[in-house]
Amino acid sequence: MAKKKIITIGLSLCDDETEYSDFDSNISLLDWDIVLFKPDIKEYVYRRDSMFQGKPCLSDDDSFKLKAQCEHWKREIKSAVEHGKLVIVFLDELTEVSIATGEKEFSGTGRNQKITRIVGAYDNYFSIPLELKPTSTNGKEIKLSAKNSEVISSYWQEFCSISSYKVIINSGTSPCLLTKHGDKTVGVIERSKNSNGSIICLPDIDFYSEEFFDEEEEWSDTAKQFASRFVKSIVALDKSLKSSGDLTPEPDWSKSKIYKLKTINRTLILNKIAQH
Repeated sequence: MAKKKIITIGLSLCDDETEYSDFDSNISLLDWDIVLFKPDIKEYVYRRDSMFQGKPCLSDDDSFKLKAQCEHWKREIKSAVEHGKLVIVFLDELTEVSIATGEKEFSGTGRNQKITRIVGAYDNYFSIPLELKPTSTNGKEIKLSAKNSEVISSYWQEFCSISSYKVIINSGTSPCLLTKHGDKTVGVIERSKNSNGSIICLPDIDFYSEEFFDEEEEWSDTAKQFASRFVKSIVALDKSLKSSGDLTPEPDWSKSKIYKLKTINRTLILNKIAQH
């Protein structure tokens, strides 16, 4: 069996079988079998122009760039799932910013004229094609949901100890992971209705733990071992999803005119019998 092509966006692994891409990349996700995505926009926060109502306010250029980038990933993730790919989103902390709308207000005249730049609220979750409605919080006490969690049970058994939730999901999506107390949704699975593709949103993992680096800031043996286990688990998860969600295509014979005519004739006969 051919190896799965895996790409990571917003996170990296010490593994030769995966390819890394920056959040600011415009690549297509259709070239990959599995996509590991983390909506990390901290670089934009570091470059903030100012603060507005307690939130980082981005420059005009970064405002346009962030919005375009989030829309790109939203389209690409949706397209990947529709074409049978597995996309796993690691639910990073909710990062709220203010971005320029392109509108400006003018007051006063002449040398006393004042120009006010109009900004609007934005966050990193605009990059995900699901209405998650996240609320910022954090915790580690997580359990599998009674339904919809079987497919991730092996993954969760192996990585639950290093997973933590940074948001609570407040939408009607299908939960697979809940808080141990209060049953708040912290993980979801959504399967495509038109393919065997899926998008899974999981609690975050610290992919840059101190133990993953040696004294020279290079990947450590621990990082290599983790990456190997992690990739194997993700590939197994993809296989499990595909086997449990295979769509049965309509057979060619059912598309033939003869079959359809026979079906129509049988229906007419049954209707006549029912009338007598």
